[in-house]
Amino acid sequence: VLSVQRGPEPTLWHVQTDRGETRFTLNAEDHIRRVGEHGVLITDAHGIRYRIVDLRALDASSRRFLSRYL
Repeated sequence: VLSVQRGPEPTLWHVQTDRGETRFTLNAEDHIRRVGEHGVLITDAHGIRYRIVDLRALDASSRRFLSRYL
């Protein structure tokens, strides 16, 4: 997670994926959910899913961003 535009929903996310950098809109915080013990699934405003297999593999800043929503 490179940045999250905070404020009222929807929020704009700027992330680094295995396919490069991208930006997406998250309509509601309930579009972020845990998958298993350490995984996370994020679904953007267009229905595109971003999967984080293991939160522990992320840097501290990214974990901090996500902890606000989990």
